[in-house]
Amino acid sequence: MAMATADKFSWLVLSILVTVPAFAAAASATPQTNFQSFEEFKHGGRKINVAVTAAVLPAPLRPGDLFTLYVQVSLPPEWHIYSLEDRRDTLPTRIRLETSRFSRQGGWQESPPQMALDGVLQKIVKTHEKMAEFTLRMQVPKDLAPGVFPIAGILAYRLCDNKVCYLPRQAPFQTLVRVVAAAPAR
Repeated sequence: MAMATADKFSWLVLSILVTVPAFAAAASATPQTNFQSFEEFKHGGRKINVAVTAAVLPAPLRPGDLFTLYVQVSLPPEWHIYSLEDRRDTLPTRIRLETSRFSRQGGWQESPPQMALDGVLQKIVKTHEKMAEFTLRMQVPKDLAPGVFPIAGILAYRLCDNKVCYLPRQAPFQTLVRVVAAAPAR
């Protein structure tokens, strides 16, 4: 009986030694390009894209100036993202600045969200459809030398239609801020 167990164990070890390298080789192989992604397959071969852009106004700026950072999100037809409002039953949109030499003057504001029936949650929720705009008031430090400075961040969101919601996604954004010399004292 002990010999039969040893033979089974040897066979198991041998099959693992043969299977794992073959599986690893198959997993590391370049995937074929004729397969659709899950998103393309799920939505009739079309990719679901979200465009995120950023800009600042006014421009150019001087040390001490206040300005507004605009982050605009363009959504595909029939899709939405949730409001910045924190709720337990949705994943609110979040914006995180990664790089900035400028100080915040308050919190993020959003274009007016729509109250809509979310087909996935079966609840009325605040959403943005087609386009959303988020703004943040900022200030140039008074001692900042002239130059061009980046503002970069991440938009975290959940994209849904009335049938399905994707897992949370993140989209980077970046813009440049041009700071010119302070106005001469009068």
